[in-house]
Amino acid sequence: MRISSKSNMKELNFQNRLQFYGSNLSKSEMRVAEFIANNTIDATILSSNDLAQAVGTSNSTISRFCQKLQYRNYIELQTLLKAENNTQTKSFDAIDRINHYYDVVFSSTVELIDKDTFSRFIEQLQNADQILVCGIGSSGLTAIELSSRLMRMGLSSQAITDSALMLTKRSIDCYLYIRRNARSLKSMHDC
Repeated sequence: MRISSKSNMKELNFQNRLQFYGSNLSKSEMRVAEFIANNTIDATILSSNDLAQAVGTSNSTISRFCQKLQYRNYIELQTLLKAENNTQTKSFDAIDRINHYYDVVFSSTVELIDKDTFSRFIEQLQNADQILVCGIGSSGLTAIELSSRLMRMGLSSQAITDSALMLTKRSIDCYLYIRRNARSLKSMHDC
């Protein structure tokens, strides 16, 4: 994943920063992340010492955690968390909650996309004679859904969820490989 500039990084919400930088966190820093994700309102009012005590770690771990997520300090993290919480809907209407959920998902995705790279990707899809969407396991369901949506857009697409069949498809000019984790990378490299 690629972010277009450092200035855009400052615009990311907490969940996106966690997704983007989470692999760089230590075990204690991951405990801090889990606590904040599960207790966002508490995190906006706890001091860094109180947070460290609640998580069972040190104040310096809180500082490192904030720096790794590209916050200047814990105060900036709290301020931005408060702002994020203020924008969330308080409605209990099911339709409003569903609408808000997809608004947040879409906004979070837009934060993480480099628009130039995405434009080149779309151009490659539009110019492809045949698109092969590959996925194994639960990623296979995503591959099938994406292939179906591409076909509805008028693009020639096929989904394959069997790694042995992926190896037989050599005349495809555009491969999309969907994966949830790195464990399935061997199949992709074989293709």
